[in-house]
Amino acid sequence: MLKPAKNEMLHALQAAEHLREHNLDKHHIAKALLYFAERNRMLEKVLSSAELYLHFGQGSAEHASLVRAIKSARNAEKHSRAALSAHD
Repeated sequence: MLKPAKNEMLHALQAAEHLREHNLDKHHIAKALLYFAERNRMLEKVLSSAELYLHFGQGSAEHASLVRAIKSARNAEKHSRAALSAHD
């Protein structure tokens, strides 16, 4: 599977937002794309924090950063689910 270029992803997300705003997302593809794009963004932060934590000897500052990233991803999941459900 090929990763889309930055401009391709930006265009796809803009199109998805347009479809959602104009109630044209009949098969919920735009909803899924927007959800997974945000989820991916949050999980990339978790991955980055985990890599720093492991790279720098599992220090307390890096551990705290990792815990914050995980909590943030969990909270975003809850808020995202509620917001997308309300949009339907």
